[in-house]
Amino acid sequence: MKSAVFSAPHNMQVKEVEIPSYKDDEILVRVKACGICGTDVECYLGNSIEGVFPYVPGHEWSGEVSEVGDAVTSLKKGDKVVGQTVEPCGICDRCKNGMNPELCRNPRVFGFTPATPGGFSEYSVRKERFLSKLPGNCSFIEGALVEPFSVAYYGVWVNGGGVQASEDVVITGLGPIGLFALAAVKVVGARTICVDPIERRRELALNLGADVVIDPSKKDATDEILSLTGGFGADLVVDASGSPSALGKIVDMADNGGRISLIGNSFNKTIPVEIWKVVMKGLSIRGSAGSRFQSAIELIAGRKVDLLSLVSHKFSLPDVGDAFELASKRVESIKILVLP
Repeated sequence: MKSAVFSAPHNMQVKEVEIPSYKDDEILVRVKACGICGTDVECYLGNSIEGVFPYVPGHEWSGEVSEVGDAVTSLKKGDKVVGQTVEPCGICDRCKNGMNPELCRNPRVFGFTPATPGGFSEYSVRKERFLSKLPGNCSFIEGALVEPFSVAYYGVWVNGGGVQASEDVVITGLGPIGLFALAAVKVVGARTICVDPIERRRELALNLGADVVIDPSKKDATDEILSLTGGFGADLVVDASGSPSALGKIVDMADNGGRISLIGNSFNKTIPVEIWKVVMKGLSIRGSAGSRFQSAIELIAGRKVDLLSLVSHKFSLPDVGDAFELASKRVESIKILVLP
């Protein structure tokens, strides 16, 4: 089979490797679609230490069950599936306390290490219990969007405390995760104010139902948000940018008792924040490490959200290097998928 292998930053090659074998509780999946995540791009550019070279990247994927182990009972050949990025060990104190898989002491993180190859490959082997079945009305393209949408969903509905229709929500950063967060918010119709300097992303936000979009390069986003909320600020602020300029202002964007959910990749960035405002305003600030695959699947399959408009480019596996080059030029794309 063919697999895309990261050997070093800016060094990706498609290689011929053996199709992996599978155990009794495992499943061989024929990968059909895999998305490029912002984290993948940071590894490609050499700006992140998450990837351990050499490895096969890709954690936003969907595929078709090709073969099943003898102990598998819930899936069969031909089923459409998606796989979790993080497989918890199940035996550490965090796992036994019922915490998120991402907080496990000894997780296996797929698409970031040599021992846990990702979806930029023709086949992948995963354990039955970490695969989720896609309903028949979901395409493989939609399946590849489940993982990033589930991350955004978690940032809004779990980490962010959920949303009431009467609340005001601010989303800073309208890359794929920010746009997916917008889709998750608009399920209940809450007023949503979105901030991003890129015009195309603001247009996509409006198409997804954003009530107001702000270009922070032309207007002071905080002033605009306060003006729109009677001088108080938003009930929930979701940062999907990881941008120091946005993060430095989020405490000013939130109302008294407001909630702040941090989803954006801010690796190796130090952001000065006036902590006394957090105390005096009674703000809740949480880093969002988690996902909700089943909830994401149900919303997509139930047509409560339409995410296909965010897929801007598709590449074949032999052209995966070109796909990553395009993804590194963030203003030219939204969601890029590779179809092995």
